[in-house]
Amino acid sequence: FRLVAAVIMGCLETVLLLILGTILPFITVLILKGCHRELLFSLILCILGYVPGIIYTWYIVLTR
Repeated sequence: FRLVAAVIMGCLETVLLLILGTILPFITVLILKGCHRELLFSLILCILGYVPGIIYTWYIVLTR
């Protein structure tokens, strides 16, 4: 039962991060990676175009 609950919580966490990544991409990268070059890259992508920032954030969330 604990394994099933852990898998469900992991999936729920990923879904919530993807939703947050769609609304505020750079905040999601800040939460996951901290204040490093990934955050700077995410901010640059969001400034250049919102969709590339979202795609990069989804990549960060799904490959963690």
